Amino acid sequence: MKELKRVVKYVIETKEKGLKMVPNNSKMWELMALSDSDFAADKVKRVSVSGYVIYFMGIPVAWRSGGQK
Repeated sequence: MKELKRVVKYVIETKEKGLKMVPNNSKMWELMALSDSDFAADKVKRVSVSGYVIYFMGIPVAWRSGGQK
């Protein structure tokens, strides 16, 4: 309950702030997914990294990046 109150308070206090995302009408209903990876480019840890981003109507709606095990 304490955390819920904290989140509600944050939302109320920051309701004037935010990002305005306007869809690109020339890309109406377009869904695009991009991905990339590297092979152990981190010279210290020797970890490969991969990631993706998904766009809907030109707006990024999902993304993730991380090291592979």
